[in-house]
Amino acid sequence: AEKANFQGQYDILLAFPRPSQSSPQRNQPLGLFYVGESARNYGFQVAYWDARHDKEADFLALAAQSNVVGFSAITGYQLGEFVRLASQVKFQWPAKPVILGGAHATLTDARTNLNDPLVDYVVFGEGELRLPALLRAIYSHAYLPLVDGLGYRNSAGQVCVQESRHVPDLERDLPDVVNQWTLRYFVAAATRNEMILPVSRGCPWSTDSCAFCSVGR
Repeated sequence: AEKANFQGQYDILLAFPRPSQSSPQRNQPLGLFYVGESARNYGFQVAYWDARHDKEADFLALAAQSNVVGFSAITGYQLGEFVRLASQVKFQWPAKPVILGGAHATLTDARTNLNDPLVDYVVFGEGELRLPALLRAIYSHAYLPLVDGLGYRNSAGQVCVQESRHVPDLERDLPDVVNQWTLRYFVAAATRNEMILPVSRGCPWSTDSCAFCSVGR
């Protein structure tokens, strides 16, 4: 990071914008935690921000201390919140890389998303191994062609999209997501009786979705 002139306290801030105006849910953002704690296992410093629990002023303070800002968003209201928050990041720190992941990035065309100057990298599919690899590549761009499930603009401004070639190994690649950095979100959800207990792998819209899912492929 230092060799690439990044000086932030955190390698990445992972942000979960408000999913809707009216949703009362305050459950924990497991998607962020899986990819974030995987990156931490590879030695990266990770911060979290969830609009349902945290103040917007805290988002900007953490963004100021982070080398990269990553967002998870689904299509709709949450995507609009991503645009609003990412616009603030780019206004204050134009050179700070912004990553878009989550259901919207997985479902929609990476080239279309990269037409927006707010987006520097699009991660589609499972992120546990892609995020650590992408962070390494942001610090040393020679590694970018090695990261699958990724869209980005190269040094010539051309859009490059590298297809997804793997899914994480459930025995090897899933990190422990209940720890000192995430515990307060689990406690907040449990206090409201909104704890999530995953019983299947990944997003129902992913390419390896459950056979019984009505919105799978």
